[in-house]
Amino acid sequence: MRTDGNLRIGWLRHVIAAAVATLAVAATLAAATPAQAYSRSDCPSGNVVDVDYLRVDTGSSSVDYGDGPHMWGSPQNNAVICWYSGRTQVVIRAKLFWDGGNETCAGLQYRLYDTSGTRLQKVDGGYSCDTWGSNADWWIDSNEGRDFDRIRIALYRTSSLPIDSHSTEVWYTNRYYGD
Repeated sequence: MRTDGNLRIGWLRHVIAAAVATLAVAATLAAATPAQAYSRSDCPSGNVVDVDYLRVDTGSSSVDYGDGPHMWGSPQNNAVICWYSGRTQVVIRAKLFWDGGNETCAGLQYRLYDTSGTRLQKVDGGYSCDTWGSNADWWIDSNEGRDFDRIRIALYRTSSLPIDSHSTEVWYTNRYYGD
């Protein structure tokens, strides 16, 4: 015959096993949630002639770029860059993420260049203090009637917009039309 102490331990084992099983099911369902990766079909209608994909995890710099979900300190999906015929428009569908920390927040800047390397535009593309991400979607038109050839995407740690000398650039890339 079991004593009261043994009954309590047996009951506690069942409760713990049920809790572990519930957590395992919840984790499986969360992992099965559909991804939100941007694709060519997310480019607004028009004559899209080139698409680039980009996902950035800067690690200890705390600034990430791509698309959600943002798990384990990293975006799980890509941003999309849509280049249009005539190279006078580019559309970017993305999210900017902040991994936290005691510094500042995440900032983003887009710079567009023509074929000679002359900068045509500089656009502050977003600001986020949130691991869930802030939309960093942009539709950029050439305001000078000149063709875009390259876009520079730079990520910053910053305390405000616009990006300024107090902001720290932590990562950048150049994406080219036709690559």
